[in-house]
Amino acid sequence: MKKILLPALLSMTLFASQNSDYVGIGGGNSWFAVDKPTEKVTNDGLHGTFTLGHKYEDYGRFYVSGTYLNSSNTVSSSGVYSVAYDAMFPIVDDILSFYVGPVIGYTTYTEGSLDLSGLHYGGETGLTLAFGDTFEIEGGYRFLKETGESITTKARDMQMAYLQANFYFNY
Repeated sequence: MKKILLPALLSMTLFASQNSDYVGIGGGNSWFAVDKPTEKVTNDGLHGTFTLGHKYEDYGRFYVSGTYLNSSNTVSSSGVYSVAYDAMFPIVDDILSFYVGPVIGYTTYTEGSLDLSGLHYGGETGLTLAFGDTFEIEGGYRFLKETGESITTKARDMQMAYLQANFYFNY
């Protein structure tokens, strides 16, 4: 019985250490493209993101995130709320990984009486650099197709370049 119990406990410990919940805090620059009747406008500015996620070994992760966009003085409200899954491709085991995956969610964007809030979908890609089992830095790029529109104005897309710190809670 002892011969079976010890390997079983060791394998359970190993498996558990490869799956982790995490919290991420990041920021970067965003570009929100809008088609107005007479021109195409891009509102750009800084953004901050808070992420809650779960990493499945070294090969994937699922997360939800909320992003506050600081576009311009005329924008009353703007935020991006997303759900994503990234496939992870280790480049250097347990240190450097490439990721790519789909993103879907909802964007809130109001500028005075203009409301361009709506669903978004797209993808993201980037790299993660781990520092031990509990901390990593990621840098990436996200492209989102926007669906919000008013009578004369239509949201086209949002692009984000970001840097984020992730804190893992291994169990």
